[in-house]
Amino acid sequence: MNRKRIKNVAKEIWASEFGFAVALLGFIVILTAVTVAIR
Repeated sequence: MNRKRIKNVAKEIWASEFGFAVALLGFIVILTAVTVAIR
């Protein structure tokens, strides 16, 4: 697959509200995992 095409698709997803929500959710999950790991 073309790398440039993947980048464009990723950018479109990121620009959309859905992409932002997924990124935010992923960030919260990682933050929770790190907090649990520290404890």
